[in-house]
This record gives sequence, C-alpha cells and structure tokens, in this order.
Amino acid sequence: MDPFEVRMQFIALLKRLDASQQSIKKIVGFAMKFFPSCGEDLWDCILEECQKGSLNSRINLLYLLDSLCEACLVTKPPPGSTQTSASYVDYVTRDLRKIVDSVVPEGRQGLPNLMSTRQILESWRSKRLVEPTKVDEVLATLEERRAAVSVNEGADRPKTERRGSALSPEEIKEGIAFRKKALKSPDVDLAAIARTAPAISSSPTQPTPIVSDADTKHLEDRVTYWA
Repeated sequence: MDPFEVRMQFIALLKRLDASQQSIKKIVGFAMKFFPSCGEDLWDCILEECQKGSLNSRINLLYLLDSLCEACLVTKPPPGSTQTSASYVDYVTRDLRKIVDSVVPEGRQGLPNLMSTRQILESWRSKRLVEPTKVDEVLATLEERRAAVSVNEGADRPKTERRGSALSPEEIKEGIAFRKKALKSPDVDLAAIARTAPAISSSPTQPTPIVSDADTKHLEDRVTYWA
C-alpha cells in the first residue's frame, strides 16, 4: 500500500471513529502498523480531523490519542527501524496546545468536553506521558476558560431576573397591602387576590406575606395555595 492509499484509508477510519474500544483499537493498530513509513502524515490527518470535526468527534479523537500514547509505550519499534513508535507521543507533546484548543474551544461551546479533557491531561501528567510542566500550562488555560464562562453567566443573571419581574418595588408593596386589606374585608374578591399572588411571589427581594390573624382564619388554606 503506497503512502497515498494509507492516508486515504486512515482518514476513512477516523471519520468512522466513535467512543467504542473496538473502533479505537482498530485505528490505533493501523497507526502503529504504518508509523515507520507514514507516521508524520498520519499525524497530520489526526490534527486535521480534530480541527474540523464536531465537538463529539473531537473528544473521541482525544480518547484515541490516549490509547495511541499507551500503545507507544508498550510497543517496541520494528527491527531495523531508525525511529521509535514513541514518536507519536512526541507529536502529542509538540502539538498539545493545538489539540486542546480544538477539543475545548473558548466559551460555553467547549464546556461539554472540558471535564473529560482535564481528566486525560491529568492522567498523562501522572504517567509522565507528556512533560508535566507543559500539561500544567494547558490545564491552567482550561481553568481560565471555565472561570471566564462562570463570570459571564454571573453578570448576565441579574439582567435575566430583572426582565422576569414586571413590577417595581412600589407596585409589589401596593399588591401586598391590597391582599391584606381584601382578606379582612367581608366581600373578598378571591379572583383579584389570585391575580396579585404570582407577581408578588416572583419578586426576588420581597417575600410573600402570609395573613393568618383570627379574622381571616377561614382563608388560611386559600392564602397558602395562592402564595
């Protein structure tokens, strides 16, 4: 099989990659077999797929690289080869930041892959598959991205709450006063009280009062329902 055929077949395998061990092992075996003659070309194929695939396919590629690095450590180079199979690990080390940037892009879209990516990186660091200091740098970048998303969400939350409340504090106070007065009146307009309850209860700063004096004892169950 010439290098072009190897490349085309490898790309086809990558496009069919899923999270199953069977799929991963098949690609790892192919990559290891053709490393002596086409290793760098096959690595370029992995990078290309990692940059243009879906987020799900990208995290599957990271799991593939995890298995590929493990295979490199336990597989001896073929007799007469001037290169070692561990060079796949060298490629991972060289392009680590580029890989992680593709698997965990900035913003909320990268969050689904963040935890799994961090676990794999920490595993590589503990096993010293990749230089620990290089892994630490990438992990620090991931933490910064996670923190940035959390800050942005916190800044947006008050705006959402304000949009959800249609009443001003003064209107809420008036509504509470109306309910108190209506509940003590002999002619109680239950429908009007019910209309004020949802608006008052939605306020994050004004708790809904519970009126339960002796004059309105018979309405306690209804007040609890509306509140």
